[in-house]
Amino acid sequence: MSTDSRYVDRLPSCYARDPESNNAKMLSIGMQAIDEAYLDLEDTEEMVDLNIAYGKTLDLYGQMVEQGRGALDDTQYRYLIRNRIVRNFVRGDYESVVHCITDMFEVTPEDITIGDDPELSGVARITRLPFSVLQRAGLTASQAIEMIEQLLAVGVRVEADNFEGTFEFSDANEEYDEDTGFSDNIDPDLQSMGGYLGFAPGEDEDTPLPIV
Repeated sequence: MSTDSRYVDRLPSCYARDPESNNAKMLSIGMQAIDEAYLDLEDTEEMVDLNIAYGKTLDLYGQMVEQGRGALDDTQYRYLIRNRIVRNFVRGDYESVVHCITDMFEVTPEDITIGDDPELSGVARITRLPFSVLQRAGLTASQAIEMIEQLLAVGVRVEADNFEGTFEFSDANEEYDEDTGFSDNIDPDLQSMGGYLGFAPGEDEDTPLPIV
């Protein structure tokens, strides 16, 4: 039996302290229980983080903000909970809308361009938003747009020209950039190098979200 000598070595010399003694075995069992308790405490602390919480714990987060899960998986549901949270802080001006979008989708303000449509009233047009947002969140373009609409004034509709990719062709034949060149895998989840294509929203993407 493997024993832990961290505490048995601290016993007075009148007690048996060799690794195979009953004292060592008893202390080893106690230390194992303490170590497991510490691991449980660390897991509990991590589960308080919305970015790490999953399963039933994530459902409890949703209950706290009164946001149902519907048929969403943990990743999608986590973004919807964030949407519900940032809606409490958005003021309706451009700066606060962009700030809430960056918090919700984990991007930077430089990644986002949104403004009024010059031809249509009551329409906010997204002209720049990384396609990586959809890849990371597991959302469709229409779902992402629907979440952004919740941050705007009532009656304002959102349209998107495209979700930007990072793939670029080189100017020279022998030049290659690991961040923007051809990918090493067609599956974005398994891709370790290369850029990714952008995406233009289509009319057939209308999977509804359980937004309340």
